[in-house]
Amino acid sequence: MLELDLLFENLRAGWGDFSVEEQGHVTLLATCEDADLLHWWLGMAQPQRADLQVAVAWLRAKNRPGLEAEAVLVP
Repeated sequence: MLELDLLFENLRAGWGDFSVEEQGHVTLLATCEDADLLHWWLGMAQPQRADLQVAVAWLRAKNRPGLEAEAVLVP
C-alpha cells in the first residue's frame, strides 16, 4: 500500500493539486481530464479506508464536464 504522502506527491507531480489545512485535513482538486487517474490512485493507496472510499465516490459524482471535483480527506 502506498503511503498518503507518496500519493499526494504523485498527485502534485501532475494528476491534481491539494492543500493541507492546520487540522491535518487534505483537500484534493481534480480536473475532469485527470479524475480517472485520481480515482485510480486513491483506490490503490488505501482501498480499505472508508474516508478514501467516500472521497472516490464523491469525486466520481462531482465529475462533470467543466467542473473541478474536490474531496476532503483525513490522513
